[in-house]
Amino acid sequence: MNIASWLPDLLIVIVSVLSTLLALCLLGLSCLFLAECYFGQRQARKEESSYALQTSDDFLILMPAHNEAAIIETTLNDLTPVLGDLSRVVVVADNCSDGTAEMARRLGAKVLERANDNLKGKGYALAYGLEYIFEQPQKIVIVLDADCSVDGNGLDRLAGVALEQNTPVQANYALDAPSKEGVGVRVALFAWRVKNFLRPMGLKYFGQPCQLMGTGMAFPKGLLRNVQIASGNIVEDIQMGLDLGAVGHPPQFEPTVTVRSSLPGTDSAAETQRTRWEHGHLSTILEGVPKALKQAVRKKNIRLMSVAMDLTIPPLTFFAILLMVQIIYTAGLMLLGSQLPFILAMVTLSIFFVAIWICWAAVGRIYLRLTDVWEVARFVFGKLSIYIKFFQRKRPQTWVRTER
Repeated sequence: MNIASWLPDLLIVIVSVLSTLLALCLLGLSCLFLAECYFGQRQARKEESSYALQTSDDFLILMPAHNEAAIIETTLNDLTPVLGDLSRVVVVADNCSDGTAEMARRLGAKVLERANDNLKGKGYALAYGLEYIFEQPQKIVIVLDADCSVDGNGLDRLAGVALEQNTPVQANYALDAPSKEGVGVRVALFAWRVKNFLRPMGLKYFGQPCQLMGTGMAFPKGLLRNVQIASGNIVEDIQMGLDLGAVGHPPQFEPTVTVRSSLPGTDSAAETQRTRWEHGHLSTILEGVPKALKQAVRKKNIRLMSVAMDLTIPPLTFFAILLMVQIIYTAGLMLLGSQLPFILAMVTLSIFFVAIWICWAAVGRIYLRLTDVWEVARFVFGKLSIYIKFFQRKRPQTWVRTER
């Protein structure tokens, strides 16, 4: 038998099988994305019963801050009428080289200063603040970033839900637009609304937990003793959510409490922020999700499985690019006689576009018009450089303050 004569056919079969398996995985992700979006918009229409839940003032606010002197005064002044005074606000001035600590101390907050040139990151700042908070009598700790505000009596409600349910609680984290609203800003706001509101609402519809979002997070103190927080992970909130899920306390979404922040006002700052978020998310998909799925299967932990599966859905722009590349690649396979991967790719792309349409109809009309479609497409493919840097391992590794 002439091996060389059948070797090309064998390679085609192997490539076809692997492409089919990849196509099935992407099909599954698109179906999951569609389900979250469809049921999320249904959940959003419902009357939220959690308004009847009790409120509580039995909490401390933990506010990590890295060179936030320009904004922290506004944040603390906004909290003063809500709290009465700032004695329950613990500011961790982490490796600051400006007046963050002095400003917070002058306004009445408890200030902890941390300086460590080797161990940098928001996770280390949180762990440092918790060492102090664990010694205090309050039962709930609320993590709030130094550039965020909370609508109404949201802090009391967030603490009340966490105390009543004895579980981590994530508020609805909303972004406000800067004065300059180009297509990139509007796409970012739309994608954020889908990821941080519509999809968590879809999980809530099925009684499933959500991801942590970095701010507006309330925790019963005792639960935080069971997880590793001190790290330089640039998406420490995502990893914390997985760790809490692994010990049986995944976060729940509380859409009636809204925490607000603003997108950066300059294109360069916005690009830096998006790069940090998306690289961190992709790193978690590759490194954290497989471990979480393994733990979920071993412990038969459905709620951890739910959080891990939700995390496998990549950032929207990356997802769109990935599916378009798959179409081109599988179209080439058709020339070699392998049609199934292309058919699956077309079905997957169709499902993705249906999901995007549902998202736009539910939460996107205020950000994007149908006439923006070509600008959006140009913006999406313009982000290829972000993902190329990720696969070249040119990723942010430290806590960098976002310029505003």
